[in-house]
Order: sequence, then C-alpha cells, then structure tokens
Amino acid sequence: MKIAKVTDLKDNEMKEVSVNGKSILLINSSGKFYAVDSRCSHRHLPLVKGKVDGNIITCPYHGSQFNIVDGTVVHGPAAKPLKTYYVNIQGDDIEIGE
Repeated sequence: MKIAKVTDLKDNEMKEVSVNGKSILLINSSGKFYAVDSRCSHRHLPLVKGKVDGNIITCPYHGSQFNIVDGTVVHGPAAKPLKTYYVNIQGDDIEIGE
C-alpha cells in the first residue's frame, strides 16, 4: 500500500501515517526508510516527537529505545518490542506491508 513519497521525509525525519486504521511511524534514517508502530510499547505514548539516531529511536517521554530495523528494545523501561512493517520503494513512492 502506497503511503508517502520519498521526498516527503528529510533525513532523520519521521511522519505518522494511517494504514487501514492503524497508526504507523514512517522513518527516514539517513536515506533508508523504516516503518514501526507509532506508539511506545511502554505507555503507548506517541514516538513521533522522539529522536532517531542511526537505527535507534528514543521515546521522548520515558527514554525507552528501540531498534527501528527489527523493533527490539535496546533500553527500557519498555519490555515489549515494536511491531515493524515491510517498506518497499517504487520510484518515488513508499509502500508498506505486514
């Protein structure tokens, strides 16, 4: 499913998108695109205001850190990983799937 254009996100920028009623965070990390659940698994607060550094996103509220490649928890207090989504680039279009 097409959700955005490559030009919609600058390097290290994030955008919350809705796919079939689900809120997903689209991330451009140094020109590579990732998609993860948009809410931190700790308290379900939005990650869109967090910080991306390489493959790590940090929740702005309690400091949980996740690897955006596979969703694993790098640093708590979160204990549950983030769901990740398959990202495919077709020309200038960004598509995601389960």
